[in-house]
Amino acid sequence: MTATLANGLNQVEKPEGKSSPMMSKFIWAVLALAIVAGVAFRCIALDRKLIWADETVTYFFISGHSNDELMQLEGKAVTAEQLMQFQRLDSKKTAADALKQLSERQAEQGPVYYMLARSWAVKFGDGLASVRSFSAVIGVLIIAAVFWLCLELFGSTLAATVACALIALSPLALLYSQVARPYSLWSLEAILTGVFLLQGLRHGGVWRWVLYAAVTCLALYTQVLHQSVVVAQVVYVVLQSRLRISKRIMAFAGAILVAELLYWPWFTLIETGHNEASTWTENNIGAAKIGEGVAAEIGRTVLMASGHDPTGQMIQTGISIVCIGLAIFSFIFIVGTKLGHRARYLLCVALVPLAIVVFRDIQFGHFASVIDRYVIVSLLTVQMCVGFLIGSTLQSRKGNVRKGALAVMLTLLVAQAGSCVWFLNQNEFRFFGIGNGRIRVDKVGGDGEPIRITASKMQIMTLAHFMDSDAQLIFTFGGPSPLVKNYLLLSPNEEVTHRYPTYTATALGRKGDLWLLTRRQRKMASQ
Repeated sequence: MTATLANGLNQVEKPEGKSSPMMSKFIWAVLALAIVAGVAFRCIALDRKLIWADETVTYFFISGHSNDELMQLEGKAVTAEQLMQFQRLDSKKTAADALKQLSERQAEQGPVYYMLARSWAVKFGDGLASVRSFSAVIGVLIIAAVFWLCLELFGSTLAATVACALIALSPLALLYSQVARPYSLWSLEAILTGVFLLQGLRHGGVWRWVLYAAVTCLALYTQVLHQSVVVAQVVYVVLQSRLRISKRIMAFAGAILVAELLYWPWFTLIETGHNEASTWTENNIGAAKIGEGVAAEIGRTVLMASGHDPTGQMIQTGISIVCIGLAIFSFIFIVGTKLGHRARYLLCVALVPLAIVVFRDIQFGHFASVIDRYVIVSLLTVQMCVGFLIGSTLQSRKGNVRKGALAVMLTLLVAQAGSCVWFLNQNEFRFFGIGNGRIRVDKVGGDGEPIRITASKMQIMTLAHFMDSDAQLIFTFGGPSPLVKNYLLLSPNEEVTHRYPTYTATALGRKGDLWLLTRRQRKMASQ
């Protein structure tokens, strides 16, 4: 079937078949509605969701406060308001202070996003919705960049628009367009490097290679994992050139060299500095679990369901299987068309970075490949491949093929739109919870006494957002702890008693999102 489709679509720019005027208008109307909805979804309800634990890292670094300042509060009774100073802009702190703390504590994150987010917060405020709106703007730009890249690749406005619509309504793309983290910015930069690379190879011109080198350098300074995208682009160029040296190939090599040399000073900080987040994925889950995780990630580009609901898990699994099938079919289709010499760029960017992260995980016993934000560029590129498949088959000479492609497109867009609406109505970012699990309570306190806890820096910063401003606690830094009697739990779910049947849950504070879990006596638990 793939061969039949490919033979009928070798010239996508000049399709042999035409849809009826009514069907053509309907297709364009659906695509326009999907893109408009995707833009709107990114810009609404930015303050609805509770802060995600990872977002507190963003706030900490853009605040300019140092880790030493926070360490000075360890073991002392402090209020939530005192802790919140590490989550707000401080007029006494400069961008240089923020850059210094990032380079010393978490250089692997890269400074570009944090410096831009800080500038945005200075201009528009450091409220949760304000800082998240920066990612929302980036998310809208991603939609436009996808259209630009796909038009450059396919030469077909329809195929490019279909890919654009799929990205616009992707719940995974929506998630990272509403979170104060650097992954949307990295995605935008990766897409733009593709545009400038393809234009440079096709048309030449010094300015195109300058733009490619500049954006590649920015992407590296945003996320160190962009090195995997650079490798994918090198693989693509090598395959396309068939090792024949030309001026444009030399220009590409020169642009890569310039970008890497400009990135080298920061890379040395990553290698020699202290990276707080570099070890958390060090857990060997096995190749089978990695495969399951990657399949689930591809499914979440279409549907994002609750991780706590068994029915939602079943639906998510089914969608993942369908999406894997569509992805494989689109890969085969791309290879079989004459347009493949351009569209195969997508194949390289979809598969090579993902393969690099998976191989690293299997070899060193990590699980980064099952964390969607670390392979977000590959996941979005898979959707572009599917968009090329659908957009091309919509131009088939065979009416049944066109109708089938339309049915698939409508099914995907409706499923995505429904998932986006569900996501926007949730009050937590991650379908598996706010993050960071339970916080160990060493002493409950009461009668004005502060609660004593043992927690990580990220947990303490997150806790500050949920406590009443005058509530007091005494914290000690520590990692995962053995089972103890009491915990604090950050959860928007009032049904915590069902998830923790051996604990008594007591809501703390005014928001109802902070709970004290007290382990019941063994005798009570058995009754």
